[in-house]
Amino acid sequence: MLRDSQGIAQLGSRWQEGKQMVERGQVMQREGQIKIDEGRNLVEEGQKIMRESEEGYKNIKQ
Repeated sequence: MLRDSQGIAQLGSRWQEGKQMVERGQVMQREGQIKIDEGRNLVEEGQKIMRESEEGYKNIKQ
């Protein structure tokens, strides 16, 4: 009986450890997705500025 209860306690502890790992991983994934989205926005905005600058340069040259 004592051995069974110790085994169950170990399983519960191991399960809790796994749950914490999953939660930390999910937080990291959310933070990573936010950084990816921010990076895409920067690229898009930078490309827009570059296009506008190129158009302005072409208009000045004419």
